[in-house]
Formats: sequence, C-alpha cells, structure tokens
Amino acid sequence: QENQLKAGITPNDSDYGIEEELYAGKLSHNENDIMEHDLITSLAGCYQEYYQQLYASIIKDHNPPVTASAGLMVIKLIEKAIQSNTLTQVISITP
Repeated sequence: QENQLKAGITPNDSDYGIEEELYAGKLSHNENDIMEHDLITSLAGCYQEYYQQLYASIIKDHNPPVTASAGLMVIKLIEKAIQSNTLTQVISITP
C-alpha cells in the first residue's frame, strides 16, 4: 500500500490495497497422491481500518483486530514457509 500511496493511489480508489499478481503466494499441497500447486493472491488490504480497530481495542476496550494466539499462528506459518523455501521441500504443518 505504501507504493500505491506514493504513486497517488488513495484508499478511495478501487485499485487500492490490491497486490500485483507477481506477489501471489504459491501453495503446494498433496491431493489424492497428486502434488498440486496453486497461486494464492492476497485480499485487498486497508491498514487504516486495522489501526482504527487497534485504537478502539486500546482506548475503548474493544476486542483487538487480531488476537495474540492468531498472531502467533501466523508467525509460525511464515516460519514454515521460509523453511520450505530454504530447503526447497514441502513442510508439513500440523494444527
């Protein structure tokens, strides 16, 4: 979103928060003993809304936009993705 803002795209523009396809993630998974590869594009983002919710959680005692446990799970998933990329192999993830 930072580059979009620098380019003059604002949160009011329909293209705001949409990443280019070259930044899509590649998900490799086994379906019925067949390795499949899917491109996963990010949903349109809007950090302004996130920070408004974070503010409300701190100042108004609302629920945070992301729980600590959800944040931890995302960090673990990112670490597994980095490990998979480094080793160039599929890494199993257990819930």
